[in-house]
Amino acid sequence: MSTTTIWIIVAAVVVVLIIIAIVLAVTRGRRAANRRQAAELRERSQEQSIGVQQTDVEARVARADARKVRAEAEEHAADAECRAAEAERLEAAASDKEADLAGRRDEFEETRRKADEIDPDVASETSPEVPSGTTSETTSGSAAGTSPGGAPQGAPDDVPTDSTRTDPGPDGTEPRHA
Repeated sequence: MSTTTIWIIVAAVVVVLIIIAIVLAVTRGRRAANRRQAAELRERSQEQSIGVQQTDVEARVARADARKVRAEAEEHAADAECRAAEAERLEAAASDKEADLAGRRDEFEETRRKADEIDPDVASETSPEVPSGTTSETTSGSAAGTSPGGAPQGAPDDVPTDSTRTDPGPDGTEPRHA
């Protein structure tokens, strides 16, 4: 081998070593740059993590508030339903009592009519029975056929009339008032 060939081989090896050194230096620089960039990204992600945690807490609080409001709304709806049911029950009870009242009123009127038929002190020529719930009042406010004092027309005011009688009722226990 000639010296020239050896110098060419040595020069080629040196060039290869220089290229390897340059590549290693560039690679180390990139790794260092990548490490710095990774550290910066980790810092940013840490900051974002705090923000994410705060948002998570806010979302959970909002969800809890929504559940609370929904529960209150359902409670109010249930309360309203209970009140509506109670109102319906009371209306039904009132209707039952009104029906009972009508029956008792009819029974009362029938008992009073029978007592008036049996009582010898009651004149049989009184005006006909007025159905319950209706009145035969004139525009002056007094009953038809009576004077302003309540006595039949033509009768003195101090004479007891049927509406002011205080004698015992048919069972003898209680005064009867119209």
